[in-house]
Amino acid sequence: MGIWPISRTMKQKILMLILRFGVALAGVGYIIYALNWNDTVDADGVLHQGVINTIKSADWKLLVVSFLMVGLIYPIFSTRWWMLMRVRGMHCSWGKAFRLAMVGCFFNFCMPGSTGGDFVKGYYAAKGSNRKTDAIISVIVDRILGLLGLFIVAGVTGLTLLSDPRVRYITGIIWLCGLGGVIGASI
Repeated sequence: MGIWPISRTMKQKILMLILRFGVALAGVGYIIYALNWNDTVDADGVLHQGVINTIKSADWKLLVVSFLMVGLIYPIFSTRWWMLMRVRGMHCSWGKAFRLAMVGCFFNFCMPGSTGGDFVKGYYAAKGSNRKTDAIISVIVDRILGLLGLFIVAGVTGLTLLSDPRVRYITGIIWLCGLGGVIGASI
C-alpha cells in the first residue's frame, strides 16, 4: 500500500498541488529577485528610480484609488463572462466563473502572447461540460466585448483631447474601428 494510507489519485492531486505552489513560488521569487529595488544609473548617466523610491514619491491618494479601480475590474469582467455563460445555458456559480477568470488572467500574464489565458479558461469551462461549444463561444464573445470596451474607453478619452491633431486623427481611427466592429457584429 505504501507509506501513505491514501489512494493513488489523492497522492497525485497532492503532488500536483505542491508542484503548482512550487512553480508559483519560484515565479514570485524570480520577480522579487529581478526587480530594481534601489535607484540605478546607466552608462549614459540617466537615473532610473527603483521600486522603493517610486513608491515613496507616489501620490498615495491616487495610488489607493488606482488599486481600488484595478481591484474592481476583475469582479466586473468575471460577472460579464458569467452572464455570457448563463445566456448560453451554462449554469455555473459566479465563484467558479471568477476562479476561472483569475486562472485565465494568470496565464495571460505568464504565457507568451495575450490569449493563453483564454485557451486555459475555455478548456476548464468546457471540461466536464456537455456544452463545450457554448463554453468556447462564451470565451470568444467575452474577449470581443472586452476589446469593444477598450475601444469605447480609448474613444471617449480621445474626445477629451481633440485639441491635439495627432490625438484627433487616432481618435477618428478608433471610432471608425469601433463602429466597424459593432456593424460587423450585428450582421
